Amino acid sequence: MTITMLTFLVAALSATQLTAAFPTTTTTPVTTQTTTTDVSRTEPLIELPTAQEKRKPCPKRKEKILPPSSFYAVRRLYSEHKFVIMIDRKGAVRGTTDIYSRYALMKIETAGLNGLFRAKAIATNLYLSMDSRGRLYTTRNRTEENVFRKKDSPSHGWFTYESYKYCDMYIGFKRNHHPRLGFKVKPGKHTAHFLEI
Repeated sequence: MTITMLTFLVAALSATQLTAAFPTTTTTPVTTQTTTTDVSRTEPLIELPTAQEKRKPCPKRKEKILPPSSFYAVRRLYSEHKFVIMIDRKGAVRGTTDIYSRYALMKIETAGLNGLFRAKAIATNLYLSMDSRGRLYTTRNRTEENVFRKKDSPSHGWFTYESYKYCDMYIGFKRNHHPRLGFKVKPGKHTAHFLEI
């Protein structure tokens, strides 16, 4: 056997032993899956009531609305913010510092027991009313939305006017003479306090 063949056999044997001693490992590429979140779409966890949400009518009241009677009083509704409520010729409800304005003169009609009443502007023959969103408006017809309950306020000497049809909604005015939404009016605040003069 020649020296060349011996060298080849030694080289082949060394390669086999090395392979057995140090086996080769094959690596498998790992693919990572990424999830993308659309940040432009946000969904609230809890649905909060909006200002435009309608209020459901109160449960059946114990007090019944009585038929119209001839008993009434002529008064002005004076706010603690030092103006009176008026219903102008267009039917808009707002406040005025002109206490002797003829549009501020109201006919307070008895509508039932426990302080139930309606307020009707004498100059325009329009009733002060409140809808399911707490907005004040006027109408010529007698409905449950123009019935209010006069209650003593926490501040002595003042009254609050709560809607008969919609619970916890009160007549209230801002300092700029504009009415507030009924569900935002708190009976303990100045915005809800009135006197009948």
